[in-house]
Amino acid sequence: MTPCLLLVSVLGTHHLIGFYEDAPAITAKSAIVMDADSGRVLYGKNIHTSRYPASTTKILTALLLLENTRDEEMLSAPDDTEEVTGSSLHLKPGEYVSAKEMLYALLLRSANDGAYATALKIAGSEEKFAELMNRRASEIGCRNTRFFTPHGLNHDYHLTTAYDLALIAKEAVKHARILEVASTREHWITRSINDKDLLLINNNKLLAKRPEFKGLKTGWTVPAGRCFVGYAEYDSVMPSSFGKERYISVVLGSRDWQTDTTALVDWAARKFELSTVRFLESRDWSIPAIRGRESKAYLRVQSPPFLMSLADYQTAEVVRPASLMAPVQAGKVIKGTAIELANGELIPVHASSLNEVKASWNLMKFIQSPGGLLSVIGLGGMAYWGRLRNRRNARRRIRR
Repeated sequence: MTPCLLLVSVLGTHHLIGFYEDAPAITAKSAIVMDADSGRVLYGKNIHTSRYPASTTKILTALLLLENTRDEEMLSAPDDTEEVTGSSLHLKPGEYVSAKEMLYALLLRSANDGAYATALKIAGSEEKFAELMNRRASEIGCRNTRFFTPHGLNHDYHLTTAYDLALIAKEAVKHARILEVASTREHWITRSINDKDLLLINNNKLLAKRPEFKGLKTGWTVPAGRCFVGYAEYDSVMPSSFGKERYISVVLGSRDWQTDTTALVDWAARKFELSTVRFLESRDWSIPAIRGRESKAYLRVQSPPFLMSLADYQTAEVVRPASLMAPVQAGKVIKGTAIELANGELIPVHASSLNEVKASWNLMKFIQSPGGLLSVIGLGGMAYWGRLRNRRNARRRIRR
């Protein structure tokens, strides 16, 4: 079995950390499996290589449609709508479709003419919509994406990567509405003109085969090959309050996207477990507090769930600052805290102090404060006048 090159995202960079000998061999030219909650990369193959995305482009188009319209808003097919080739809703010039129905048309029928109508509705032109797409992709964190069309029909410079598509999908599945639509196997729409083309059937065949798969989008052109961006949910075998392990998968240039996708995601579900909560709740940590009335600040590690292999779980350690300077407020964020896995990978986590540590009294610090300085001057003055008075009294007694 071919070793798997694994890349992991830490603080926005990507570190080579090793090989998994048990990873499945796949036909895709680029592929990735990502934890949908944390964004941790669990599997990677050529994840930063630029490739044609075909209709997986429409995930971003659908996201922008959802973010920029209301369900009841109507989208009008432009006069040149019939010039758009490929998969189609068969829109007629001037035909109206609601934004709600267009979301189904994009993600089920993969309607290129619907994507074109969406672009003109939101931005006024395909060029302006492409600018919006690239700006939104950049906000999401994509660094190697440049879109020129709303539908993904072949364009020499319309390129992205498996990693960037996974980030776009991770953003999209935050919206329950997109998941609802993408997991729908068929849907009847309402339209203003063509009342004979109302049934939309989802091109994602995995929906009928595997209950774990909930979406998202297929794609194909001759230059791109078979492409698929998937979202799957598995029940966690580890006891935790979250219960679901959620995966984003991308395969680009695949000869068999269904086999590649299921093999990779099933492998990830076996290899990794949602064990972070159990790990974090099973131990206590403390940090020495310098110049504090208490000697230690107690640490609570607060992190969203991420996936760890069982071997990672057994060897993981919390890395934290060597000490803290008092005072420390309860709930204070403690920077520089991470979980270190046995392979050296550092996964940053949020941490805060459980207890308040007040500063011990410090003479120099007291003197340097405005109130302290006035107090010292006052006490010094009182001592000076007290000494003068004592001397005067002593001289009077001598004269007597």
